[in-house]
Amino acid sequence: MNSRRDELPVWETTIEAWRHLAANLARVPAVGLFPALLFLALIRLKTQLDLEGWAMLVSGLPYLALHAIPATLIVVPWYRAALLPPGQAAAGPIPAWYYLRLLPRWLLLEMIIFVPLMPVEAIGIAYDIGKDAADPRNASYLLLTIMVIGAAAWPYARSSVALPAAALGADARFAQAWRLSVGNGWRIVGAMLLCSAPLIFSAIVVRRWFPQEPAPDLDFVLSCLGAVYYLFTELLGASLLAQVYLRLGGARPIQ
Repeated sequence: MNSRRDELPVWETTIEAWRHLAANLARVPAVGLFPALLFLALIRLKTQLDLEGWAMLVSGLPYLALHAIPATLIVVPWYRAALLPPGQAAAGPIPAWYYLRLLPRWLLLEMIIFVPLMPVEAIGIAYDIGKDAADPRNASYLLLTIMVIGAAAWPYARSSVALPAAALGADARFAQAWRLSVGNGWRIVGAMLLCSAPLIFSAIVVRRWFPQEPAPDLDFVLSCLGAVYYLFTELLGASLLAQVYLRLGGARPIQ
């Protein structure tokens, strides 16, 4: 292959991810109902604990580990349906081994961004930044947060190619993911941002419909909407990474 052919087409990959999600909406209840309920339970747990400051920072990693369970339950069957021949993808229940392969990789992948952000969050807590909307330090703190996420985005994107491989039982080493994604790290980042933008924008718009401190009944509605958001974020992300994996030569397209 020449270098031109190896370049990931960002726009086409994004469109294909959305097309795959739209074409498989009928499968979402079967794949996502139980994980969505787990997401809802986690959101309600976080709401009820109402942790702030250092307690919230310390609880971040355990919460992330719990979040990995419903995420894994969602993406494994979604990857397999996207990348395996239909008969093979639907052949009986998925062995637990595939979930056990993917779960630690999903968690390690999220930690690529989570761990560098911890010192930034610690700075915000230590200096009490963010509590006063008029505080001029907020802009600097936001810029620092964006810079850290931006620096972590490239290794995150390249390592993420290991997830569809794990769901298929293929070579899911991060080293193999880096070999497949060589020269395309920022293209994968671009596809991720472009693909997720409509969901993020929709979440912001919907949140503006609710008061800043909603009543308990509205708070529960927000939690349900949050669970739906998490569900579709994981499904869309899996659809995108399946397309990335196909285009980078990790698997053959379904005929």
